[in-house]
Amino acid sequence: MALEQISRAVRESAQKEADLILKAAELAAAEQEEQARRAAEAEGERRYQQAVRAIEEEFARKLIQFSGVANKELLGRKNACLRQIFDAAYERLLKLPEEEYAAIMRQLLDRAAQDKDGRIRGGRIRVHPDEKGRFEAILRQYNAGRSEDQALTLDAANPLPEPGGFIYVAENFQIDQTLRTLLGDLEREHAPRIAAQIFGKAKEQG
Repeated sequence: MALEQISRAVRESAQKEADLILKAAELAAAEQEEQARRAAEAEGERRYQQAVRAIEEEFARKLIQFSGVANKELLGRKNACLRQIFDAAYERLLKLPEEEYAAIMRQLLDRAAQDKDGRIRGGRIRVHPDEKGRFEAILRQYNAGRSEDQALTLDAANPLPEPGGFIYVAENFQIDQTLRTLLGDLEREHAPRIAAQIFGKAKEQG
């Protein structure tokens, strides 16, 4: 009887110990599973955020790249439009009536030939061969009543590559009074304002 009680007590103790070990193992397993789940979720969130950042960075890079290309193209179109405006002005000046064109050229000759004290200097002017006759007439009027040292002559040996205006040549310097140069100066000076007027109106209408 005593042996049976002892055996039962051992079995019960062993069962309790086994139950405790099993429960502890189950709790440890559940804890490990929870930790693994949290770690997996954290890793998944980290990868998700990393992927999101990578997508956002790629999108931002492409957006900047696209904006750069678009702005460059827009600037090119604006510059081309402005170039057309000043090219049209060049053509209109060349086609002015002779007297109007001559009046403009005489003013430019006065400006080029005057020294800092306002005295007229002599010199030579270079023009395009197609405008030789035009400037011969202009110089006849310009030189009328002037002394020889104030007279201007044509430099036929050094013609300009395109018509429109002239280059004044003195002994130690020269002054570019060609239409291309004058219009280029005006373009650099007034292009921002002209562009603002043209493209500002286009934006409002668009």
